[in-house]
Amino acid sequence: YLHFPMDFPDFSKAKNKKESMNIFTHSALQYFNVQHFGFKKTMLNNNQIHSALEEGFKVIILKRNLHAIYDSWIRRINKNDLQAFYDLYDYLKQINFYDFPNKIKDKILIIDYESLLNNKIETLKTISDYLGFEITTPKTLYYSWNKNKKE
Repeated sequence: YLHFPMDFPDFSKAKNKKESMNIFTHSALQYFNVQHFGFKKTMLNNNQIHSALEEGFKVIILKRNLHAIYDSWIRRINKNDLQAFYDLYDYLKQINFYDFPNKIKDKILIIDYESLLNNKIETLKTISDYLGFEITTPKTLYYSWNKNKKE
């Protein structure tokens, strides 16, 4: 909230994490004048995915080509090529190279990044079906949390 011209919600009446999230959600939906919103978080492990699902979130995993992930990783996360390789390998091993446990696999959606680029309409339909609402492309696009602030 410090980075955005939004009023900080009153969390004082929240009795638990779920009520805090409801207050936050209501505040964000009103401020951005939208019906739905989501969060981007990278490198979720199995436990984090399971926790998100238990909290009522829908989880979409964007699966990318290994070389593209590695190139992005050394540009943005760790410029040490060898360390980046081992960190990425450890992460992929932890999620069993996208072969998630059955208790998670049946509840998440895995989207292939190339499919999103090459078959956008079909892939967005799959995502819409999973989320339970139609995804539309607005005329004006905003970057991240900058809606109503920066196109």
